[in-house]
Amino acid sequence: MTTIVTLNAARARIAPKDLRTASVVYWPVSELHEADEDEWIKTAVRDTPHESFAEVIWAHHPNLKEATRKLAEYIGPHWPDKAGGSLLALCIAEALRRSHASVSNGEAFLGRIVGVYLFGLTEHAADVARLTISGTDLSGVTHRWTPFAEPLGAWAKRLCIDTVCAEFTSPAPSEGTIAGVRTHMVTRLANPTDTGHLLRHAANG
Repeated sequence: MTTIVTLNAARARIAPKDLRTASVVYWPVSELHEADEDEWIKTAVRDTPHESFAEVIWAHHPNLKEATRKLAEYIGPHWPDKAGGSLLALCIAEALRRSHASVSNGEAFLGRIVGVYLFGLTEHAADVARLTISGTDLSGVTHRWTPFAEPLGAWAKRLCIDTVCAEFTSPAPSEGTIAGVRTHMVTRLANPTDTGHLLRHAANG
């Protein structure tokens, strides 16, 4: 399935549930040029079971909110998960669920909280790896986006690409490819200290 993403498109009116069955959909990604990652994050947690917890953990650990903001910058709010919903919202929900469970289980020390949060934030790397992103510039040259090498919106703007093609990879990406994408995610989202917490205290979740 191929999705055409028009950077200058008007806001799409297709419901998230329809993304599961539509052969072609349009993402409203024009706002990536004027990104407001904080607003995307607020929207992702609004009216969710961990909305209040998100405010607390981000207040105590601004580094985790910064990692979340970076994820929003790289993939935007409309990148789909495998169910057709927002991948950004899914990743944030997983990070909050895991860190909340850690606190509830009496594992509230810094390394564990940071580690499980980052584990959850990057757990769905497969939903990034399953899409191939490309675009054609004004000269007719086609470029391919390398996952987490550069934020998607900045990449398209730098290359003067006004339409982005997102094609679902077939066959599905290998475990090695997914692991590589996840490694790039961690490198781009977390500082070295927090990456160390992930590796030491939450390497397996």
